[in-house]
Amino acid sequence: GEGLAPEAERFIEVKSTSGTGPEFEMSESEWLFAEDKRHQHIVCRVTAVTSGAPQCREIRDIVGFFLADSSVRRPVAFKVRIV
Repeated sequence: GEGLAPEAERFIEVKSTSGTGPEFEMSESEWLFAEDKRHQHIVCRVTAVTSGAPQCREIRDIVGFFLADSSVRRPVAFKVRIV
């Protein structure tokens, strides 16, 4: 991705799970924010958080991963309104 100057503002989103699988959840508002701040947005993906050796992976521009077909995004919840 595009490099950031040292003084550039960054937005870090921490996503953690106790497992080590590649999936994690992002809300619609989190995704829209990531789209808006693409090159300043960083996901810190932490796995195995309940173990003695959690792992962290930095993912810059998660939206770019999706646009390049390097990630999959699927709905996991629906907002329902009874009228």
